[in-house]
Amino acid sequence: MKKKVGILYDNISGNMGDLAIGLSVKKILRELRLEFDELVPGRFDPQDYATIIVGGGHLLRPHPDFFYDKFRVSGTHVLNCCGIVGAPPDLEYLNDYTYVSVRSGGDKGKISYLTKEVKVIPCTSMLLSDVPHCDLNIQRPSIGIQLWEGAVDEDALVEYLSRAPFHIYFLPITHYNYDFKYLVKLTQRLKNSSLLPILETEEVFTLMGNFDYFISASLHGAIFAYVHRVPFILFDYQDKMKFFMQDRNLDKYLFKNFDELRLVFEKLLHDNPDYSTLLDQDFATLKEHKRNLKEVLPSQQSVVLFNKLVKTRSEVELLREKLESKNVQVGYLQKQVAAMNDDVKRQNPYIKELERDLNEKRTHVGNLEFTLNQIYDSHGWKALLTYYRMRDKILPIDTKRELLAKLFFKAVTDPKGILSNFKKIDVKKLGCYFRKSKPAISQKETGEKTLEVSGQSAVNPIEGSEGRDDLTPPSSMIFVGDGDFKAVGEEFKRYFLELGQLRPEDRVLDVGCGIGRMAVPLIGFLSPGGEYWGFDIVEKGIEWCQSHIAERYGNFHFLHCDVYNKVYNPSGKMRAKDYTFPFENDSFDFVFLTSVFTHMLPQDMKNYLSEVSRVMKPGGTCLITFFLITQEVRNLIDMGLSTQNFKYEVDGCLTTCKEAPEGAIGYDQEFILQLFQKYDLKINEQIHYGSWCGRTSFLSYQDIVMATRD
Repeated sequence: MKKKVGILYDNISGNMGDLAIGLSVKKILRELRLEFDELVPGRFDPQDYATIIVGGGHLLRPHPDFFYDKFRVSGTHVLNCCGIVGAPPDLEYLNDYTYVSVRSGGDKGKISYLTKEVKVIPCTSMLLSDVPHCDLNIQRPSIGIQLWEGAVDEDALVEYLSRAPFHIYFLPITHYNYDFKYLVKLTQRLKNSSLLPILETEEVFTLMGNFDYFISASLHGAIFAYVHRVPFILFDYQDKMKFFMQDRNLDKYLFKNFDELRLVFEKLLHDNPDYSTLLDQDFATLKEHKRNLKEVLPSQQSVVLFNKLVKTRSEVELLREKLESKNVQVGYLQKQVAAMNDDVKRQNPYIKELERDLNEKRTHVGNLEFTLNQIYDSHGWKALLTYYRMRDKILPIDTKRELLAKLFFKAVTDPKGILSNFKKIDVKKLGCYFRKSKPAISQKETGEKTLEVSGQSAVNPIEGSEGRDDLTPPSSMIFVGDGDFKAVGEEFKRYFLELGQLRPEDRVLDVGCGIGRMAVPLIGFLSPGGEYWGFDIVEKGIEWCQSHIAERYGNFHFLHCDVYNKVYNPSGKMRAKDYTFPFENDSFDFVFLTSVFTHMLPQDMKNYLSEVSRVMKPGGTCLITFFLITQEVRNLIDMGLSTQNFKYEVDGCLTTCKEAPEGAIGYDQEFILQLFQKYDLKINEQIHYGSWCGRTSFLSYQDIVMATRD
């Protein structure tokens, strides 16, 4: 006697979509109170069954195919919501089936040569139910993502997601192509992401409802999101994706590469589609499908499904199915582990080679450091430092005294050259270097262009400095970084006004004022009621500012603080972490630090930030530049696009040079945000990121943080 019903689907490959289909078909048969056998492809006799339900899934493929030919079963059977690969021309045997259904209009078009009526039915996996025990905690707002390697540009994806205001959850679904292994790598590159474990089919179905959005390269990932009304986009790599989306007029949410992914996802965020009407239509079609199955499937002679014996048997079958599902999971996990072990073995020779190179570099650096310390401790070095200190005291840079000394040295070493230079120079203009300063004379009064400082002409008799005014220090003295001295100052003046709303009457503090690069552009802006204070650890910069700016403008003041810095003030007597700004509490409207915290270690930086908060007035504003480290920045550094290679970790920060870390220091952005909050500094709007790390969209070179004191 023939058994009643067999169900035949791909229960071998372990593909989650096929497992979902199998679960849904079993659910339908149980609801219809029909007993059934689950068949193993190639290991059953079709003659033993009155009816075999084939599918769904992507089962019908061109002949010959060693595996998928096993689903070509002749007889009076049922084709359940199948997908068709390619355009097989030899499926006429389906004309003998009692009921034929495919899962899309596109699939129906591929078998239009059949005389049998073909129904278009949504995939029965839509009928799965949520399970109550799936207790993974999903942080909102969230994006679920399932992709495999090579689907889109990985670096572009990571950069894009690192800026997304969502928590990213990577969900493995297509275990057969090792998506878990690829998603592990993505998780390691994205700070705001989590990798979800390999889950059972019904757990994945249930979990999908917890996401706000979903990006999928799996058809069933998209179907699960669709059923839970979670807005999704789908990778268009096979016609089954396109068919599913076209049937629901959702094909505008398909993508084929990263650029399309970005555009389509942003459209999704804007549209926030509601699938309710579409789902009502799909579930109505599935309800009719179940009625059709009930009519064509053989009826039971006696309904005994709910007696105790059959109920117990059903429970045993459910446990067996779960055990098989777990075994599939274990099998794929074992494959993942084996693949990762192979990767480790392949990388071991490279790791050992890198370790050898690293040890050699460490030895070389150690030797250099030892040699450098010997130089620093030598009598010759100390004598040289003493000589330069005495020279700077006797002949202050850019003063009349220094000019006379240079002219004397030039006359002694090259008398013909000095006479030749004198012929090129207006002697009357040369006299300005030996007269006392007098008020500026305007161009209108003299008929020639003069500088608006001290009556000094733009002509300088020192070779190589022609055209420099005396509010611009000589290039040999500038120690405040690259870029045109005046242009950078004007650039930051614009930031002070536009971002910081600086007013002419404000009291301003410039921490790390250097050699006046930020002070000079403020000379013509601050009113007599406003006031500028600047301090720095480099004494020669302060002396220049005092003699060239403070002596002429009474509301500009400069102080030297003898704070130690390994690069800029190695003989400093005070540590930055212990330094107290020489100002009262709540005394400044506007405080700024440009390229200061990019040279300070964490303990020093924390103290300075605390002092900034202390001296700011409530409601006052500060502008501070940083090298902020985010996942995006790490990726750009790894790609070799950054101008600063922060590869050494020192005392909780990153630096480009382990031996002299203060040369350039980067801080983790989250760490800085926490510090600002700790010191009652509220960041205004957004951080203005810089170009230093290789970004293509930026405001300045360094990252700029604007904050207000609460």
